[in-house]
Amino acid sequence: MTSSSIRSARKDGDHFENDKGGEDLERTSASDSQQQLIPRVRYPLRLAEAPILLPRPGRCEDLPAQINNPCSTFSSDTGTGASSKKRRGASPVKTTTMLRGLSTPFLYANIAVDDPRSRLPEDIHRLFLEVGRITSRESFIPSSVRKQVSELVDEDRVRTWWFFDDQSPDDALAELLQLRRIQADAQRCRRLVLSEAAWNLDVHGPLLRLGAVRTDGRVEREIITSARIAPQFLPTIDGKERTNVEGKMVDFALVLNLGYDALAELDVNRFQGKEVDKAGMDEATAEVIRRAVRAQPLGQQTINQTLYTGLQYRPAPVNVETKVSGIPEEGRVQLGIWTAAWRIRMLTFLDLQNQQRSLITLPLILVVEHQWYLLFACDRGDHMQILGDIRIGDTSTLLGLYSILAVIREVAKWLDEDFRHWFLDAFSGVAGDA
Repeated sequence: MTSSSIRSARKDGDHFENDKGGEDLERTSASDSQQQLIPRVRYPLRLAEAPILLPRPGRCEDLPAQINNPCSTFSSDTGTGASSKKRRGASPVKTTTMLRGLSTPFLYANIAVDDPRSRLPEDIHRLFLEVGRITSRESFIPSSVRKQVSELVDEDRVRTWWFFDDQSPDDALAELLQLRRIQADAQRCRRLVLSEAAWNLDVHGPLLRLGAVRTDGRVEREIITSARIAPQFLPTIDGKERTNVEGKMVDFALVLNLGYDALAELDVNRFQGKEVDKAGMDEATAEVIRRAVRAQPLGQQTINQTLYTGLQYRPAPVNVETKVSGIPEEGRVQLGIWTAAWRIRMLTFLDLQNQQRSLITLPLILVVEHQWYLLFACDRGDHMQILGDIRIGDTSTLLGLYSILAVIREVAKWLDEDFRHWFLDAFSGVAGDA
């Protein structure tokens, strides 16, 4: 078996472009077809299996595509999604400019090109440097699949510094096959102009889960399209009325397991003979936190800004908003509102003001069709500043997928290490005073 037949890992009837300047991946040589490394795979349509991902009401897809946003790094092409009828009046918060009117203003700005770290808080510098390494295409592909990757992209473009030694050949090949499947699904979704639910099910969801899988269940990807902000944590506009955020939800979250909530994942790894890392998974501490959550007033018995059961006891600081049309402004608004509500919850649950603590800088992810972007929400005391947008890859090319996957893994590592330390330290300050 050889690696060249990886090109055949596609859906019947589908074809997609590879990284060789758009060359059809179905074009394989006669010699390649004589050997098989990975069998041909059929991909059934799976939308019916995941009703949680059906389009939710109030997605505001009928907002105008042309939005004047001076800090936007996206194009403003007209979207192709059908307009949806709103059951209630439109939200008063429609653009990022209007987020300036929140009780704690949210300001969007482009990250500095010449010295970006000068604008970022120190607590996020390590993650930012790792993201910069990856987006510069340094050490982001396993070396054990170098031969296969070189065959799938233009060999003249391949650079030695792309590759790193990390995985076993079997793991790296399995990962490559998964990325090729995601690439095929992404191009099919784009070609057929499929819904946001289809993109989430076949492209964004699998890629996020693949990025979190190495943490042995300590960090997990959750689909939160049905999670709504609890009324008590809705941000106010100019200190008066609560915002009307009907439809202002996000699609995914990366969550932190504080205790042994991921026993199934741990057991699977044990069954496969893999070493399990329980670092940071302190069940005694997790139980103290659960009791603290249950002791909260009625309607606030959650560690996050939502009463959604799946997020009741697991912090969810990293949120992902996906769009299928060229309207990134709406995605920024949704991330801004969601983060503003999460900040309100952290201020009360962790009593940050009395502890004289700032909110840790949060990485946020915005996806517009194939393109993935990273933003940082920075606590400036009297306001929040969201810096972006850093392009981290795309789902239309193999190199773009490897880049996204590497960034997601660094974000998961930040959540498992930096955020875990910050959260538990802040919680110990509250528990110690109780």
